[in-house]
Amino acid sequence: MSRLRMSRPTVLPGRHTVDQGSMLQRMIARLERIGAAAHVVQQATFVYRNSDIEWRHFELSSDDLDQRADWYNAVNDATRSLAARLANDVGHEQLQECDGLVVVSSSHSGFPSLSRWLQESQAVRGDALCFDLAGLGCAGPTHGLQLACSLLESGACRRVAMFCVDAMGTHGELRRYERPPNVSQLVAQCLASDAAGAVIVALAADTPEHAAGDLLFDTVQLASHKWPASLDQNDLTACDRNQPLLSVGKHIRTRLLVESSAILAAAAMGTILMHPGGKALMAAVSKAAPELAGTVDLSSRVLREHGNVGAASVLWVVDYALCADWRFQPKMTWFALGPGIVTTALTF
Repeated sequence: MSRLRMSRPTVLPGRHTVDQGSMLQRMIARLERIGAAAHVVQQATFVYRNSDIEWRHFELSSDDLDQRADWYNAVNDATRSLAARLANDVGHEQLQECDGLVVVSSSHSGFPSLSRWLQESQAVRGDALCFDLAGLGCAGPTHGLQLACSLLESGACRRVAMFCVDAMGTHGELRRYERPPNVSQLVAQCLASDAAGAVIVALAADTPEHAAGDLLFDTVQLASHKWPASLDQNDLTACDRNQPLLSVGKHIRTRLLVESSAILAAAAMGTILMHPGGKALMAAVSKAAPELAGTVDLSSRVLREHGNVGAASVLWVVDYALCADWRFQPKMTWFALGPGIVTTALTF
């Protein structure tokens, strides 16, 4: 097997930055318009103020979010806009050198696929092998990079770009409430932001130059654990009134350590980079595994400054680690939760 090289992540937040205090006032105004009971407003206030999030990012402006009634199209517009800006930041010359493209997105729906749209609109090679992975949420990059590396190791491709693009914040904010949300919906909406991230993976022999932040590795292995009876704990879909629905179940926090113990144990004695799913998840990991304090602090910084950004979340954590000059151990693991619920770990 040839050695592989992964570029430093290119990361991109949604165009519009809004502080969490303003997002709380926006939610309270919605609740008051539908005559929600005082205890629901109190729940929303508690959830937002205790989220440990300072800033949220949206590809569409607040005015656009308020005016759009075609939520399905609006989420796709936001996702494609993020993808196009990400392609520009990665660089069209770089993309032209890629003969493979893996696009991970839970917010883009329908067809043509997001990868095919990128081929047409962003000058990605017409003969590139394209793959779209959907419905993976924050576990997207673990699956996406495993696929990219498999394409390289099989000889099908020599240079693969992986794009992670999610507009989950836009999805949640397009909801037109007719009845009060429950706590699981409040938690999900207060966490979600729009963001994107990309890496390029290639055979090291084909890329002799070593740019700052590039990572060299010999093997990569994906581990996945399905939580039993957990399908009801996470939703990004539509409600029975055809309005956007986001929810994060309360049992995720209480089951996290039990369901993840085997994967975390296997990843021990190395660098673990963890997607920042939320304050409660970070607190649970910190309490049970004090040795992961550095990892928890890093992920918590990403959460505080960006919220939960879906598929791109681990790429943001990797970028923050590189900015902080982390010294990676010979074994590195990306750890994430995906909807379902599924725990995944990608070990380099």
